[in-house]
Amino acid sequence: MVYIRSSDFKRSRDAALQVYKHFHLRSNMIVMVEEKDELGTVIRATKYRILLVTATTLPLRIGVENDIMEYSINFNVQLQYWEGE
Repeated sequence: MVYIRSSDFKRSRDAALQVYKHFHLRSNMIVMVEEKDELGTVIRATKYRILLVTATTLPLRIGVENDIMEYSINFNVQLQYWEGE
């Protein structure tokens, strides 16, 4: 989930749409996920291949709270453990 908040209502809407367009239907990416201890030292790094990222819906306008507009974007990510380089 990506959560966007801004006091500039147009900016929050534009940012939500930009995030949606950037990630929706992205595929075939390799990412490294680092696991850190409480001091921030990397204790393990694991590579994954992202097969497909899909947004579950268009950006959802949550509403206004304390003059801050909020949007939420939910994604499904299909991935697999990657042993390649």
